[in-house]
Amino acid sequence: MTKDNFTYKVLKNAKISSNEMKVILSSLNCHGFVIIKNFIDSSDLKNLIMKANESLKENYNAGFSNFSILKSIKTNSTMEFHHPFYISKVATSIVTNKDFCNLIKTYLGKPPRIHSALFQKSFPINELVLDWHIDLGSNKTLNPKKKYIDKRLRMIVYLTDVNEGGLNYMSGSQKSSVKSFIELPHDQLFPKGKIPKDKKKIHVKGIKGDIILFDTHGLHKPGLLKEERVVLNVWFCRDDFKGKLPPQVLDVGNLDKENYDLFSTTSNFSGIIEKTKKKSFLKKIKNKFDEFVKRPF
Repeated sequence: MTKDNFTYKVLKNAKISSNEMKVILSSLNCHGFVIIKNFIDSSDLKNLIMKANESLKENYNAGFSNFSILKSIKTNSTMEFHHPFYISKVATSIVTNKDFCNLIKTYLGKPPRIHSALFQKSFPINELVLDWHIDLGSNKTLNPKKKYIDKRLRMIVYLTDVNEGGLNYMSGSQKSSVKSFIELPHDQLFPKGKIPKDKKKIHVKGIKGDIILFDTHGLHKPGLLKEERVVLNVWFCRDDFKGKLPPQVLDVGNLDKENYDLFSTTSNFSGIIEKTKKKSFLKKIKNKFDEFVKRPF
């Protein structure tokens, strides 16, 4: 394995030796993130990029039968497709790889589950849509505005070369950021006054096929994009995650490994979404006032 800052090149495609595992985990534990190169075979990478690009188009729909609707979704700054394991055998093979799953399991401390996943194309922008933050929320349809301190690890696979506009991460911040963020209103970003000045800010550059793993409790934000960026995003949580997880849609023909439990959802989701009670006008005013009082000045 070769090392350059936080970058590690595994010696064989889709294999992680015990020594490589130790070095990668050391970087995750110390800095909160790591960059892994050479894990994806060149032909697999080409196929993964092709599948991502096919899905990231307006009006794309992978639901070919009955009333299925598996469409791409466009926002002001992105195009997203939330069912990568349905259309890509390579995406499925990465997350079910035995060595990779063992790495995720070791870091999280328990068997992992897939919290969410998507192919994403980000468009050039003139100003950041998101500043420094940590990930404590979950699927808002199932869990409204609740926050969860459960440990999570995120994987980003660069599917385009990224020289600017990539992930920005504050090294070491995963050890102390939750306390400053958990009590804030759901729509409030990390307080600028509490961003640690002693932490090293890293802009993660890379090429097609680079895998970035990072602890989502660490402060992070996207960089300012000047050209399109395409990635595969996957969030992993532990199998005892306290929130409700949506099912992952996949084609069983893409499964050729043993780690099927990755696609299991938490047992407390019955398939019925609870309706929240409508708040009275006075209650809404009171809540707004309470949020205002709690804000730091």
